[in-house]
Amino acid sequence: MTTDSSTGTVQPTSRTFRSRRFRGTKHSDDFLFVPTKSVLIVEDDQDYASLIEHTLTQSGCKVLQASKAVEAVLTARQTIPSAIALDLCLPDGHGSQVLDALKQHKRTSSIPVLIVTGMLDRKLRHTLRSQGALDVFEKSSEFEKFLNRLQAVIKWQ
Repeated sequence: MTTDSSTGTVQPTSRTFRSRRFRGTKHSDDFLFVPTKSVLIVEDDQDYASLIEHTLTQSGCKVLQASKAVEAVLTARQTIPSAIALDLCLPDGHGSQVLDALKQHKRTSSIPVLIVTGMLDRKLRHTLRSQGALDVFEKSSEFEKFLNRLQAVIKWQ
């Protein structure tokens, strides 16, 4: 930062935005650090997960995938994604158990979780929101609404 003596305003220098060094490579020059937004997709239907992934990568997001409950919790704790898209019906557990595990752990409790499921009723939607889900969507009829909400959440993270 430099100060303009005539006006007293503070001006950023180019060095201000070069805050981290890239370690472990041949080049040790400073680089502009721009964090990448990431989304963890927890879905056992590979076609549906690929559809979400395609849309998110088109908008510049890094996409992580998990197809099982245990894998989802471990991946979230290790990577701390910007948001999580979570299916309820998983081969090794229910998505609500994953949601509980995420919301009870200090590293993952603040990650926004959007639930997307094939079976949804008003009571289930209310229950999942009270457990900490940011929003709940039905897979087939609310897919576009789900993607728009997910992209908005990522944008503001």
